[in-house]
Amino acid sequence: MHWSIGDFVFATILLLLAGAVILFAVKSQRPVTYRIGALVAVLSVLLMILVCGAVGLIGDETHPANLLLLCIPASGLFGAAVFRFRPDGLYRMLVVMAVAQVLISAVALSEGWGGSSPVWPWDVIIGNGVFTAAWLFSAVMFRASSPPRRSA
Repeated sequence: MHWSIGDFVFATILLLLAGAVILFAVKSQRPVTYRIGALVAVLSVLLMILVCGAVGLIGDETHPANLLLLCIPASGLFGAAVFRFRPDGLYRMLVVMAVAQVLISAVALSEGWGGSSPVWPWDVIIGNGVFTAAWLFSAVMFRASSPPRRSA
């Protein structure tokens, strides 16, 4: 791996931002389930960006599918802002992110993306499965922290 100064600057900014968000979430007055959901979601976003940029989750880091995968955390960050970090909105956004992860993985498998890898298709199945599980776990945590709904 040949990192340039720009790569180190980007990684530093990414780690500082993730650390700040994690610190804010842990110290917040939200329920424990909300904080756990936020922690897992932020760490998953960080890990996905680093993996897709450094080695690639589908094929190598230059495969265009990795740019497609980066739309998932980008949409999550956008959705979190739109839903104003409310747990019910974050729950919905994370379920959509998990569905997108599965759909991109299914297309990658059916089209043979990353098929030159010696461990293909297991790298695509396991790697994307881990992120799908992380999105769903965070969604469940946010759902558990939502205030109970009133029945009419």
